[in-house]
Amino acid sequence: PMVTLDALEQLRDIDSHIEALLLPTQAMLADWPTTVLGIEDARRFCMGQRLAGHALKPGQYACFGDNGLFLGTSQVSHDQVLRPTRVMTSAQQQLAG
Repeated sequence: PMVTLDALEQLRDIDSHIEALLLPTQAMLADWPTTVLGIEDARRFCMGQRLAGHALKPGQYACFGDNGLFLGTSQVSHDQVLRPTRVMTSAQQQLAG
């Protein structure tokens, strides 16, 4: 069920578990095609590096690590180069550690 911002602010003062009401970031990309990157490509993606050789159709993609971690979004060009457009800070931190 949808919860308004006002309702969340009121709950914040009473309940420390309001995070359970929030959707994950990748929920807004549910209609986007996805691609899964292995650990080395995931690390390179999180550093903003372009990744060549991905047999994907041109367009925007939601990118995930092979462990299910949401990495961010990318644009794939006609030459099949995947370019990060938004990288999740949380993914950078998890892959760095």
